[in-house]
Parts: sequence; C-alpha cells; structure tokens
Amino acid sequence: MKLGQLIGEARSEVDDKVEPYLWADDDWKAYFNWAESEACRRAHLLIDSTTSEICEVAIAAETASYPLDARVVSIRRVKLESQTRPLTQATRDDLDATVYDWENRKGYPEVFISESDGELLLVPKPVSADTGHLTVARLPLNDMTDLDNDSPEIAARYHRDLIFGACSRAYLKNDEDTFNIKKSQHYEALFTQKFGPPVSAKAEQMRRRTPRNAHVRWRQFGF
Repeated sequence: MKLGQLIGEARSEVDDKVEPYLWADDDWKAYFNWAESEACRRAHLLIDSTTSEICEVAIAAETASYPLDARVVSIRRVKLESQTRPLTQATRDDLDATVYDWENRKGYPEVFISESDGELLLVPKPVSADTGHLTVARLPLNDMTDLDNDSPEIAARYHRDLIFGACSRAYLKNDEDTFNIKKSQHYEALFTQKFGPPVSAKAEQMRRRTPRNAHVRWRQFGF
C-alpha cells in the first residue's frame, strides 16, 4: 500500500475525514514511520544481506572492532570473504570461560561478538585485510515522505497492521481534541497482537548480544 492509502484508511479509523483535519498529513507520516520501525524492532521483519552500506564491512589488519550502521537491530550471520564458513557468534562470557587471553590473540577470525553498543568484534584479531558479509535484521532504509509513491518496506501483508501503531501515536497528540490515552492504549494493544510487545533498550541490548544458537553446547576454540 502507498503511504497516502494508509493515511486515508487511518483517517477513516479515527473518523477524521473532513477538513480541517485534527491530524495533518505530516503527523501521519511521522506516525507511520514510527510504526514501521517499531514493528521491525519487535518482530525483525526486515532481514538483509545485500545492502552494501549496511551488510559489508571493510576489515583492516590489526583491527578487531567495527561500528555497525545505526539501522541494524541484530546480526544473524557474519562471513568473511576469505573464508568458506561463517563465523560463530559468542559472548564475552563464553570466551572468558573457554579461551585464555582471547582479547590479545591474533589470527584468522573464528568468532564474532555483537556488542550492546552496536559494534561488531572479531576474535581473534584479524591479521590481514578482508571483507565481512553480514546478514542482519534492520530498520527501514528510509522514512516514507511521498504520499503517492512511498510504501512501507516490510511485506505487504503487514501494511494495514501498521494503522494500529499509527493510531496509537495519533491519540497521544497533545491537543484537547486528539489526546485520548484509552484509545491510544487500545490501538497499542492491537499493534502488540500483530507485532509483539515493545522491546526495552535493555532487552534490545540483550537480544543483540545473545547468540541465536545459545542453546547449543559451547565448544572450545582452537585459536
């Protein structure tokens, strides 16, 4: 669906179809952009391995840590161009328990750590230049601004569900004719049914750090 269509359906939902509108188009643009990003945070709807600005990392010799694009929610896979197998995700605690002095080791990386501050850490520290190819869950690449041409980046089957999130924000607009906490909570509950509960900053950091195969018994690395 196009952004303009979504806004039209949202106006029908909140009975704001006659000018002068209680909510301007710019209000709705902000609400729908928030809703799409929030849905991606909660449900990891956008999985990407091809957008070079996000999914390719230039690896330098003697450098272990690399900042990730701010739109990355979590890393699902890391593979170096020079290697045939993807790296294994670990945590600092995993390596503290299994690999002596791992921070100072150098060699060909076997492990990656997804840091809570949004950085990628390679272990052992690489000894040569390389390219890292990432698969990530991410936020939308761009905000929607054009009513006639822009659409949500998430799958079309989820587009209408964004209306619930947009309406939940609309009823928080600080105006006597628009602010309604009960209606906001009602639409937030519907949005949660579709995309899951809100993720706190602490929980998002934990998600980022925790390996997706955390249930697998840990192994001793050879580096």
